[in-house]
Amino acid sequence: MKKDTAYVTRRPGDWLALHNVCMHLGCPVRHQEGSGLYFCPCHGGVYDAEGVNVAGPPRIPLQRLGVRVQGQEVQLQSAAMPLPTLTWPGGES
Repeated sequence: MKKDTAYVTRRPGDWLALHNVCMHLGCPVRHQEGSGLYFCPCHGGVYDAEGVNVAGPPRIPLQRLGVRVQGQEVQLQSAAMPLPTLTWPGGES
């Protein structure tokens, strides 16, 4: 897995995108199928399905990325370029 990737999960009514970089020392985290947990192999950090740190040395959650869907395309916010504010039909942003 490349270091600069994300885990994207579709949830009822929205999406969750988590940057796969551990907040302890920047190692790439790995998702364990079936457990809903993310593990850092470098120092034993563990994050839950929402990216919240639950064990090991990380003191803060995984970075959440902005997500928007346009047609059939799911777009993620990059650290260098935040998502613009969108106006959806009906006036909601």
